Amino acid sequence: MATLDYLKQATISSQRRHRARMSEHGRLVSHPSFTIILWAALDFVSALVAGFIAFWIRLGAAAQPASQTVLGHLETTVPPISVVYLLVFSVYLVLFARLYGLYRSPDVRSGLNEQRLTVQATLTSGLMLCGTLYVMKEYAVSRIVVALTIVITLAFLMVRRAIARKMMQRRFL
Repeated sequence: MATLDYLKQATISSQRRHRARMSEHGRLVSHPSFTIILWAALDFVSALVAGFIAFWIRLGAAAQPASQTVLGHLETTVPPISVVYLLVFSVYLVLFARLYGLYRSPDVRSGLNEQRLTVQATLTSGLMLCGTLYVMKEYAVSRIVVALTIVITLAFLMVRRAIARKMMQRRFL
């Protein structure tokens, strides 16, 4: 059971560590390293490339005569507004990857854990994009393109992270 003396001691100890860390770095928030910025930029570009591939796949399929079905609103795509939402998805992806700690050192977790976190960050970003589309009442954006973008982005990120992990393992083994 924690006594009052122990809690005071633990609080003082953590305050000392915090002050020592701040005096060592000289600032409250540290600047991200080059590798973190590079990984975030690669994630951002991967999402953009996946989105443009999804546009290309969908517009190639839409070039064929479309049938007048009940789900016809799923087939249309308005590229200018879709590109804006693609940028929003890319930003969501970088934010959630940072939130889940995917830009920290890969030495502290296993490859499967990193893959799980990648899946979690990508699907959460996709859900946030769907929520944004719902709130903004954006019916012109094709849900098929959104789903293709999420799946292709997930594949790109998982393959890229697995290749990077294998390259690091070969270099250090």
